[in-house]
Amino acid sequence: MASKGDYVCEDGANGGVHSQLKITQTDVGVTGANGQWRPITDHAVADLNDKTAIAGVNGDSGSPIFAGVNNFTADEARGTLTTFDNTVSCDNTGESRDTITDGDQRDAWCFNDVYYVPIRQTLADMNWTLVTSS
Repeated sequence: MASKGDYVCEDGANGGVHSQLKITQTDVGVTGANGQWRPITDHAVADLNDKTAIAGVNGDSGSPIFAGVNNFTADEARGTLTTFDNTVSCDNTGESRDTITDGDQRDAWCFNDVYYVPIRQTLADMNWTLVTSS
């Protein structure tokens, strides 16, 4: 279960891994990019004082959110990205046309905030069990 102050990472298909995203709110409601209301989401933010720190880029929606555990020798599932917020310039972030999967087709949009549906919520809604060993 996430707590304010914890850190998570986002691993987007389009933009790759973005880590050190600090959880600032848990169990808040948000409308996703597709217009769907998500009553339970967690909110994490890249370092607002570091202009090169971003939470992700366009095309990363639906990506896994995870936390590094055991001195980052393993990953812990935390949820699924539902929407971004706070568009920021990609200038000086390391994100460019060359680092975005579809960058030859469009410019990258960078975001500072991410909202994700916690894994516990998805498992409960779907009546699923997460198997972690064989």
